[in-house]
Amino acid sequence: MLKVNCCGEVLERAMTTYSYGSGAMLVKDSDGGGFSLAAHAGVPNAPIELLSLLAGTAIPTEASSGRVLVFRQRQQVDATLRRVSVCLGGGDMVVVPMMSRGEMVGVMLLGNRMARGRVGPTEKAGLLTAGAIAALAQERSWAEQKLATMNMARRVHSAVEPGERLDQLDQHHTGFTSLISHQLRTPLTSIRGYAQLLLRQASPDAAVVHQYAAVIVEKSGHLIDTIEEVRGLAEVTSDLLGLRQEPLHVVALTRQVVASMQPFSRNPLVTCFASETTLVKADHEKISKVVSSFVCNAMRRSSSTWPIRIGTELTPGGLAVWVGDRGARLSQQEAETAFEWGRPSDDGIDDAGVRANALALYAASRIVQAHGGRVWVESDDDETRFCFELPS
Repeated sequence: MLKVNCCGEVLERAMTTYSYGSGAMLVKDSDGGGFSLAAHAGVPNAPIELLSLLAGTAIPTEASSGRVLVFRQRQQVDATLRRVSVCLGGGDMVVVPMMSRGEMVGVMLLGNRMARGRVGPTEKAGLLTAGAIAALAQERSWAEQKLATMNMARRVHSAVEPGERLDQLDQHHTGFTSLISHQLRTPLTSIRGYAQLLLRQASPDAAVVHQYAAVIVEKSGHLIDTIEEVRGLAEVTSDLLGLRQEPLHVVALTRQVVASMQPFSRNPLVTCFASETTLVKADHEKISKVVSSFVCNAMRRSSSTWPIRIGTELTPGGLAVWVGDRGARLSQQEAETAFEWGRPSDDGIDDAGVRANALALYAASRIVQAHGGRVWVESDDDETRFCFELPS
């Protein structure tokens, strides 16, 4: 048991431990409380008095020497910790903030290996890197919790699917888990490698520090983008479990969505609608997301001067909505995989905006399929149409 004060309340938690990377362990409270701790190996003994002061209560002397106080809810970071300077040198303790996306998610308390001297620029850069890695480790932990929640929701959703689709869902889940693991592991490996290079060099010059730090910033950005995608995918699963299917005028809804987007679009939005009297059973809010995702995708693919056409058509099975653009023609394979999350970009660009667009199309396809509909792409030299159909 470990006693730590969080927001004025003394908490007692049974702690569980699991390994993360080399020379570090994340230690988490077993009942999901408001904080967690991380013990770092190989750190000289830190003054128990300072740890006690920052924690607000007595810490057993047998506690490991390095401590990381991490607050699961950002607003729980105490104002005192916010005022802690970037690095406090000259004593037995160095205090390093754990920064993620410009916010402090915790603070590292490390034994000062420098002989009572001030922490210099090189050591400071290494410590800040270590703090950023610890913050990323915590962000990864949060992402894994989101993924676990999504997996549970997927199992609930699968239980009500027809039996013949269970194998497809399991295959999709296996592929998704493998892809997420790879996308989380790849930038973390680079971050850790370059940080180790910094820490191993006794006195790296400013150019080397700048070079390695640039790589760390780039790779950590990729990691943060992936974490945001995991959160977005969890929201997709939540959407699928909360459908409210009611009689809906899809044409009228599409007209409203297009009208709301026109003032913010660089492209002229041209409409061609079928009869507005056709009704389908669908969730108003979710189908609005689908239409806006299709239009945003067309905007991304189009030059600012090209018109984007939005239309509806009556079909034998219901009503189809399509959004046409004059962007690059898609090959048959690209058209068939246009709604798959994690697919390569059709324009060869891999950045946060492209991945967000791919995630939005994937979410749209899942929403349509949950309504019993289908999605597809038609592409020729004149126009590419992203289409979906809802049964009447």
